[in-house]
Amino acid sequence: MAVFDTETLLIFYLGEDGSDVMENLLKRIQNKEIKGFLNIVNLAEFYYILYRREPAIAEEKVMNNADIYFSSFVPHFSA
Repeated sequence: MAVFDTETLLIFYLGEDGSDVMENLLKRIQNKEIKGFLNIVNLAEFYYILYRREPAIAEEKVMNNADIYFSSFVPHFSA
C-alpha cells in the first residue's frame, strides 16, 4: 500500500529529485502489485498547483491519469 500527498506527486510530475522512486511506486500500482491511495484534498491541491503553472498540463495529468494510478480516493472528513 502506498499513500501519497501533494508533494510526492509534484516531485514525480515536475521531474524533481526522487521522481524515480515515485515512478517505481506508480508502476507497481499500475501492475496491481500494491494499492495506491490519495486524499481528495491533496488531489485538488495538486491540480491547483499544476493549473497555476500550465492549465493544459493540469487537465492532462490530473483528469486523464488519476484513476490509472490510485486504487481509491480517500474523502476528507471533518470532525
